Amino acid sequence: MKLLRLLSNMESGFEVSDIETILECIGNNLKNKQSCYLLGGAMMVFNGLKVSTKDIDILFDSDDERKNFINAGKKCGFISLTKDERKDVITLTNPRTGWRLDLFYKTVLGGLKFTKPMKKRSKRLKQYDLLKVNLLSPEDVFLFKTMSDRERDLDDMRLLIGFGIDFHTLSREILDQKEFILKIVPRIEEFKQKYRIDFSLTKKLKKEFAKQQQKWVEDKTEYFVNKWYAEGKSIKEIVNRLSIPEKEVKDILKRKKSRVKN
Repeated sequence: MKLLRLLSNMESGFEVSDIETILECIGNNLKNKQSCYLLGGAMMVFNGLKVSTKDIDILFDSDDERKNFINAGKKCGFISLTKDERKDVITLTNPRTGWRLDLFYKTVLGGLKFTKPMKKRSKRLKQYDLLKVNLLSPEDVFLFKTMSDRERDLDDMRLLIGFGIDFHTLSREILDQKEFILKIVPRIEEFKQKYRIDFSLTKKLKKEFAKQQQKWVEDKTEYFVNKWYAEGKSIKEIVNRLSIPEKEVKDILKRKKSRVKN
């Protein structure tokens, strides 16, 4: 009856008691013991940073555990299943309430990985029958939120800052996943400017960001020089368009010609 009452509430999001009811139901319907990790709004609700969340983001160590969770979830009213390959997420929804469970395996939002240090930083929440539930650290929830373009995630990042963030830990994790640094660092700077919050990432991280940013500029410059030259633009026109020295344009074209010969 408790679960039916929960699922019939169309207006509110998941509060602590709601999330626990769902986790208990799923734990009761699993066939074997397994673990999962809460991130996003659910982690924030359990830490008292938010009253409720419209969806529950859950991370798994193995795809088999995610499949087992899905089977148990269907017995608890979550019957609609969709898969977004781009974001590596399987979504369980209830058509009556519109609430959803976003289930991730290894990566979140099509990129950031669930690393061993993240797992080590997580904290045990509770055992719900056969389901052991853990909460990701505030540093890692903050990091995952930098990958989103939603305005409300900036608000959540502010709450996480107030909760307490170890910026050295955050910087280390970003460096461990530096292929996303050009997305993460500008998002953090946007956040800092919006809320006028000042904090520093490590010098090593700043150096790596500057290095990748310069490489991005060089790659884009080379792409447009070769593209426009192939389209019949003169070297002078390209120089004027990109506002770069003529010698740089000639060097790029020379490298292109050399690669073609080889």
